[in-house]
Amino acid sequence: MIKFDQGPVRTLRMKDTIRLSVQEGKNQFSQALKLDATVLEAVTPGDRGTSVGLSIGPNHFTEEDMQGQVRTFEPRINVELRKQGPTFLVDPTGRLRERNPRLSATLPKKEYDTLKMMLSRICNVFEQTSLYLPNRKLGAMETWSAMVPMVVERAGVPNVLDLDLTCTYLGSRTVGDRKEALIGLTGTTRGRDKKAGKDSTGHVSGRVAFDLGAGFISQVRMNIRTEFDTGMQLRMFVHEEIDLDRLIGNPENLPEVALRPKGAAVPANPMPPKTPMADPKPPMPEPKPPMPEPKAPVPEPKSPEPKSPMPKNPAPMIEKTVLDVKGTLMTNDFLGGPKARKHKAYDFKMEEGKTYVIEMKAMESKPGSVSRINPFLQLLDPAGKEVGRDDDGGANKDAKLTFTATQTGTYRIVATTMTGLQVGAYHLTVTTKE
Repeated sequence: MIKFDQGPVRTLRMKDTIRLSVQEGKNQFSQALKLDATVLEAVTPGDRGTSVGLSIGPNHFTEEDMQGQVRTFEPRINVELRKQGPTFLVDPTGRLRERNPRLSATLPKKEYDTLKMMLSRICNVFEQTSLYLPNRKLGAMETWSAMVPMVVERAGVPNVLDLDLTCTYLGSRTVGDRKEALIGLTGTTRGRDKKAGKDSTGHVSGRVAFDLGAGFISQVRMNIRTEFDTGMQLRMFVHEEIDLDRLIGNPENLPEVALRPKGAAVPANPMPPKTPMADPKPPMPEPKPPMPEPKAPVPEPKSPEPKSPMPKNPAPMIEKTVLDVKGTLMTNDFLGGPKARKHKAYDFKMEEGKTYVIEMKAMESKPGSVSRINPFLQLLDPAGKEVGRDDDGGANKDAKLTFTATQTGTYRIVATTMTGLQVGAYHLTVTTKE
């Protein structure tokens, strides 16, 4: 069950990408907003429920316009954001009852509106991942319903939707010395008024990890796709991806900005700091043959500059396939990527100094068929900045991209096509040498 009496503070690491695409006849346009923030969460039990205060730490926002241009916001707005302390009231099941955004800043109107939007996005991610539980013992594959809010802006006007979720208890796992329950999510989006209910449809999927000892949601991975029918020759699509991790304590020593109620006692913290949990996504395939140990240490260069002469009889470098995907671009795939193309995106961890070869090849959907796609690759660094693209680096107009990572982190590979409207099968691989 959910517990609010263990741990005075908890650290949230949240990532959110929300992309709006517009289709008018044969023309498609898209724009996106991405956030990456660390937030401190303070919980204080009270008579009416538990007060949850958020203190915002380091944060990074980027915006991509309909021409594919990426921009960041003025650094002083990010500094102002860290001065805000939104609070929430939560009932014993974890259901949010009240929100007090506490927006306070003296800024020109344009910057104030940007700050308001940034604070709203952080609050929305917190609300969308605040899944409430039945607080009873669950059997394997048992389900329950939950409703959480989502805010989407259309033409600058906030449109409130509800995520109507079906939650399924999938089982438990052990991460280090902690035991966690795994919960699967499926559902739809629903408007709060009759008009919104008629012109919006959407699908939600995801997975949640719940720390059974600490009594809180420790990880959320959520994917939301919503389509709006405007009644004209215009269609709007919203695609949102949320990643959130929660751990006990304040390992980054963030200042506590959010206010606790006057006279409230800070709860004890009997739980040890939690190490970051493993990502529940399937691990990348490992090579079958073990890598032979070198006879002498060979320093690994950290830049694509020429390597120093190798010693005699070095251990052979083994090519390692770290990503192997056979996928299909379909007519109902979401529009995004460079210039609003149909695409599929793959998040992939790269290590600084390593060189990776990324290849996308057209392939037959079934024996004897001909793929109609002309592959196109785009690579984004952990900050969302494009660091490489290719449309015909391989044979037969296949795409091939060779990239040496300048930093360790999660990069994004975008698999798409030259026109952005082609559909068909493809084979995507990433290899490196060790």
